[in-house]
Amino acid sequence: MLGHTTALELRLAAIQAFRRFPCTADRSVLLQLYSSSQEDPEVRIAAYQQLMRCSDQDVFEVVKTTLRKETSSQVGSYVWSHLTNIMRSEDPMKQALIESLPDDIISRDFEAEFLKYSSYSDNTVSSGMGITNVETSLVFSPKSFLPRSATANLTLYFHGRAHNLLEVDLHVENAEALLKNVFGHQTHDSDGESVAQSRKSQSKRRQEDKKKNR
Repeated sequence: MLGHTTALELRLAAIQAFRRFPCTADRSVLLQLYSSSQEDPEVRIAAYQQLMRCSDQDVFEVVKTTLRKETSSQVGSYVWSHLTNIMRSEDPMKQALIESLPDDIISRDFEAEFLKYSSYSDNTVSSGMGITNVETSLVFSPKSFLPRSATANLTLYFHGRAHNLLEVDLHVENAEALLKNVFGHQTHDSDGESVAQSRKSQSKRRQEDKKKNR
C-alpha cells in the first residue's frame, strides 16, 4: 500500500478494504498516507475517508495539523468541505462524531468550486416518511480535468432504524483520451466539411467570373 510502484487502483482498493475491518485494527498506515504531501491526492483522500470512519482525538490532531500546512488543493478542499458539512449535519448517525470534533479542527479554509476541486456534501431532510440523508463525494486529480471518482449514499431513518437505500461508487479512468478522440474527430470532420464548402464556393465563383468575361 505504501509502495509507489504498485498500481494506483490496487493501492486505493487496499485502503478501501479498511471499511471491513473493526475500528480496533491498526490504522497507522492510513495516518502515514494521509499526512504525506508526497503521496498521490487520490490516495490521501481515500486514507482520510477511512480514518474518519474510526476517528479519535489522535486522528483529529493529525487532520488539524495536516490541514494547516496542506499543499494540495484537491486534498485540502476535500477535507475542508467534509469537516464543514459534518459539523452542520443533521444526520442522526453523525451526531457522536460531531460532538467529538474539536472546535478548532478546521485550521484553514479552502476554495469550494464543485467542478474544479474535490468535495464532499451532506444533506438531511425530515418528512413524514422519516429522515433522509444524502452524502456525495467527488474526487479530482491534478492529472485530469475530469473527476476520477464519484460516490453517493442515500440513507433513510424510519422507526429508529437506518436503511441504506442506495450506494453508488463510480471510478473513471482514461476518459480524457476518449473525449479528445471524440471531439478531435468532430473537429476534423467539421474542418473537412468547411474546406469542401470553401472549395465549392471558390469553384462556383470562378465559373461565374468566366461567364462575365465572355
